[in-house]
Amino acid sequence: MSPIIRTMIFTIFIPGFWTVLMPYWLLPQGVRPDVRGTGAAGCLLMAVGITLYFACAFWGFAVRGKGTPLPLDPPKKLVVEGPWSFTQSGSWIWLRHSLSA
Repeated sequence: MSPIIRTMIFTIFIPGFWTVLMPYWLLPQGVRPDVRGTGAAGCLLMAVGITLYFACAFWGFAVRGKGTPLPLDPPKKLVVEGPWSFTQSGSWIWLRHSLSA
């Protein structure tokens, strides 16, 4: 199976579960997020975080490193470009941006 397909499966089950399904289950039924004012800033932070995740997971791990963000299936080649030239955990910065919203 290609690294891109494995990364897509990982993205649906792990980050998708914790950032989409879990908050959906925890919110009371009928509650909708406010997208005006500070809610709009939160949406912007989420968009930046999601974009960074896809850039890291698919471009960094799957295409460059031939692996996935899953620790059980790490990249075969060391990735030191993009966010990894600045920080050790470049792909998980997205989580901070997405959940801080």
